[in-house]
Amino acid sequence: MKPVLNTAAGLDFVENDEALYTDLLTIWLSDTVFDKAAAERLIQNGNTEEAANYIHRFTGSSGQIGAERLYDAAHEAEFVLRGKASGDIPALLAQIQALIPETKQAIQDYLGGAPSQSAAQTRG
Repeated sequence: MKPVLNTAAGLDFVENDEALYTDLLTIWLSDTVFDKAAAERLIQNGNTEEAANYIHRFTGSSGQIGAERLYDAAHEAEFVLRGKASGDIPALLAQIQALIPETKQAIQDYLGGAPSQSAAQTRG
């Protein structure tokens, strides 16, 4: 199973700039909010493209920081909503919602530890 937070991948994304990676993680912690009910309302109202766009921001931000499980769930949900794959949207939305606090905890663990040897790197 993939780690909740793959710090090696996140650091690779920012060319091993630990200060920048720490900034991205801090911003992610403070700015990331997922409103499952809002996504469900968009879908129920037939606004699947808007729902896909809403979820897309989690796909991008998750990938940038190395939040692999969240990235995978958001990516899959986005593709299902765009008609590029089949899948269970309610289950995927629930998975995204469950992964947000796990990801936040992994980030907090990483930020609280030594950047090069964090438990968040192997958490999973």
